[in-house]
Amino acid sequence: MQIPDAATSRSPVRVDGCEFVPDAYDAILEAEKKGLITILRYDEMPDKMREWNIRTIKEEYEAAKYHPEYRHFLKGNFPDIIGLIRSKEHA
Repeated sequence: MQIPDAATSRSPVRVDGCEFVPDAYDAILEAEKKGLITILRYDEMPDKMREWNIRTIKEEYEAAKYHPEYRHFLKGNFPDIIGLIRSKEHA
């Protein structure tokens, strides 16, 4: 899989540390308030970027034919875009 900033391993990997985050969404919004991150919300995206996102999500879904877990993630997070693909499959 080619997911930016993600890594996979076929063998065990040593964990150096972990942190419990009770509410990731709240933590992300807090980081935004502190200026640690910038969030570009979907409805604020330029049309060109939104079109790129739609095209990329469709391509990722098609390429994940043998990765149902990734397809499940895409369907769950982008149901409208994946719905366009699935309606074409059944047409």
